[in-house]
Amino acid sequence: MKEFIIKDGVLAKYTGKEASIVVPEEVRAVAAGSLPFEVKEITLTGGVETVESMALRDIVRVRLAADFCGELRGDAFHTLNHLEEIVVEEGNETYAVIDRALFLADAMELVLFPGGEAKGLVKYDVPEGTRRIGAWAFSCTYSMLETISLPDGLLEIGECAFMNNKKLKAMTLPPSVVSIGHSAFRSCRALESADLGGVLEIPGNAFSDCEALKTIRIPAACAKIDPYAFVLCPAIEQIEVSPENAAFTVVDGVMYDESGTVLLRYPSGRENGEFDIPEGVVSIGPRAFAESRVEAVSIPGSVEVLCQEAFGGCKSLQEIEVDAGRIEAQAFNYCATLEYVSLGRRVREIGPAAFRGCWLLREIVIPQGVTAISPCTFEECETLQAVTLPEGLLEISQSAFEGCKGLRQLVIPEGVTFIGESAFADCRKLKQVSLPASLRTIGADAFKGCSALKSIVVPLEAEIAVSAFPSSVKVLRGSAEADAAPVVQLLRDGELDGFVVSGGVLLKYTGKKRKIVIPEGVTKIGRGVFQGAPIVSLELPDTLEEIGPYAFVRCDKLSRVILNAGLKRIGCCAFGGATALREVTVPGTVEFLATNAFNTTPGADAVNLICENPSLRERCGAVQNGCVIVKKDVVPYWVNCPFEVSVGDVVSFGSRRRKKRYSGPVAAIVSDQFEDVTEVNDGGVDYEVFEVISRGENDEGTI
Repeated sequence: MKEFIIKDGVLAKYTGKEASIVVPEEVRAVAAGSLPFEVKEITLTGGVETVESMALRDIVRVRLAADFCGELRGDAFHTLNHLEEIVVEEGNETYAVIDRALFLADAMELVLFPGGEAKGLVKYDVPEGTRRIGAWAFSCTYSMLETISLPDGLLEIGECAFMNNKKLKAMTLPPSVVSIGHSAFRSCRALESADLGGVLEIPGNAFSDCEALKTIRIPAACAKIDPYAFVLCPAIEQIEVSPENAAFTVVDGVMYDESGTVLLRYPSGRENGEFDIPEGVVSIGPRAFAESRVEAVSIPGSVEVLCQEAFGGCKSLQEIEVDAGRIEAQAFNYCATLEYVSLGRRVREIGPAAFRGCWLLREIVIPQGVTAISPCTFEECETLQAVTLPEGLLEISQSAFEGCKGLRQLVIPEGVTFIGESAFADCRKLKQVSLPASLRTIGADAFKGCSALKSIVVPLEAEIAVSAFPSSVKVLRGSAEADAAPVVQLLRDGELDGFVVSGGVLLKYTGKKRKIVIPEGVTKIGRGVFQGAPIVSLELPDTLEEIGPYAFVRCDKLSRVILNAGLKRIGCCAFGGATALREVTVPGTVEFLATNAFNTTPGADAVNLICENPSLRERCGAVQNGCVIVKKDVVPYWVNCPFEVSVGDVVSFGSRRRKKRYSGPVAAIVSDQFEDVTEVNDGGVDYEVFEVISRGENDEGTI
């Protein structure tokens, strides 16, 4: 038995050399990758409850012991092209083999059809009396099956049941079938027609990647079709809907909702090239024209919204005029041949990635009324050369024009306050950029890779992320080129002394001193200025009013800080990771102190904050010193809490020393003493101190 490595009831590895094995009785689950290629026959015993996906991928023969009653699905074998025989031992009351296929003992559910056994077989008749085809039952057989006949009385087809049957040419579901699962016929690439019996709903990916599918017959009972049911089906020429169907109608081969106001599906394989949407249609539904061969579409004034991916992936669409109020996310995503787009005056909203990957688009005029350029809207529009932005625009979101390699000049109108992360990254030919006086934030990497840009004028009040511009760009501060001053500005009597200041804002420190005295005249220390610097002490001038976010983050040698009277704000993580700090006096003038500005969680690295402002002192004791107990796999973790949470909230947390991140629900909240940990966790349980990264879940990995 030593050749079976079993952990917590899971067969993790078989190290023996036998081609035929019997799973030990104490095994509850067989893990993927636990069996070497040499094992060809396996007996599943009564203790086995589950077999993981792909766990039996190389098995030729499966034997089910008399007491085996666990779950066995087709995905355990992955391709099924090796499985030739299933044997059920006498006395097994859960399973039975009928005409080579595995059934439940009552013969009502076909559980698994062995693909290896089906080699050379071109037709298979599912036995009468079968009520359900199980999940993955015929999946990945790679057999020669061209026809599978289904009996009257069949009710349900499970998820992925016929996925990857490469030879299956037609599928007719009997009228009794009311349900088919997700991806039921996915990647049946020879399938040419599908008659859907009596199904009530067609789920996502049910027929995705059926590249030969030409004809779809929608039954009377069907009331819902997922927009992703027919993804990557480029050959669809005919959509037939039962005249008795109350949810859908077909006009000239195009499917609409029952009212005719929502265009739901245009046949992707139609070759006529042009299409006029009828007047009265108010919505072009999700993926309505996706991956179709249409070259030009006339959109009437009645249309109010283009839904998500309405024209996504159209490979022949060359021009479009849109005057709908809302263009949703990815509406024209990767329309590789789209050259001309006209946006009308009614357009008010353009969703994320709406025109991403429209490589041939050369010019775009955004109409007035659009107040934000959404994330990735024109990302990878590589030949885009001219962009006109409207008055009234307020923000340009992250990656909005990233990768627009043909863009040469840009005028951002007055009123825009925000340019997001990577908004114009990799715009390699961008030479001239005019920024408005209203601008307040330029995000990280906003102009990264703009190698043709030599200089830019940034408003005095705008906060610039450290990596916003390439190092080759000369950044000037002012309202125009003529009166702009360089960001690198000499302090007092022309001495630079390593401090980079503009308008009273300390933007950068290039010096090497470890004992820092910030000069008089500085009113704000910008974001991340001293991040990770090896400084040991800090004195601030009387003129300083604000310490920005991350200003001294990870300054782990900083042990002495004197905060000035007159200081008003200390931002997020301003001294986060300054583990050598032990005590800081916060003057009474401070009005805002971010809850995670200092390391204040009790422990070896905690900072004792002496707050001269009584209300701030109370807040620090209640919130900033607060910690949470997070349970992961019943192991408690003592976690620094940078924001307010409640018991039951899921938070992501991690240890930079361990270079791992985890997530888990908050089990309890404590305020001051480590002793509380043992009380919360019934005493005596080991714990570790981590730091919260964010709300929500994160996969385990490096941080």
